[in-house]
Amino acid sequence: FFFFFVKNLPAGKKKGLTPVLLRNDDHFFVLDERTARANTYFNCLFISLHANSAANCSASGIETFYIDHYLFQPSALLSHVYNRWEHSRQLAVQVHNTLIQTLNQTYEIKNRKVKRAVPIVLLGTFCPGILIELGFLTNEHEAQLLGSQEYQVALASTICNGILKFVKSLQKDSNYDTFIHA
Repeated sequence: FFFFFVKNLPAGKKKGLTPVLLRNDDHFFVLDERTARANTYFNCLFISLHANSAANCSASGIETFYIDHYLFQPSALLSHVYNRWEHSRQLAVQVHNTLIQTLNQTYEIKNRKVKRAVPIVLLGTFCPGILIELGFLTNEHEAQLLGSQEYQVALASTICNGILKFVKSLQKDSNYDTFIHA
């Protein structure tokens, strides 16, 4: 699934984004390596793409996670850390809402909402980051969608559109390159 999906991400270049893929084959990187790689880019966004699974094969939908400052001691926060987490929240909301609104025009997608969490892959990043669960491989219908070239193109394009909406919402002097991790 992901290796075909990531081939569609260069379409983001046409929209002014510069996707940088962590991998384009079946090589596995431990979470610390993924975070370290993301931290080598200046002014980037970290988008971690996943396919979910559940014991209940009727579980379905898209959900997006971000690290929130409320999960940590407020006195321990520096302003730049708070800003990164606030940008992560804004990015999560913008991308998730764009995914749900756009995809529901053609596909029936359950909205599993934007959620606060501490995904390990996001914990050490210096840039705003989100983790998107794009659907459930254990759900027969969603597994078929996730394997479909048409749906993968729709996901890639819609994620790019959500990122662009977020970037446009930042101050005009902000210039984010986009690090997309799958």
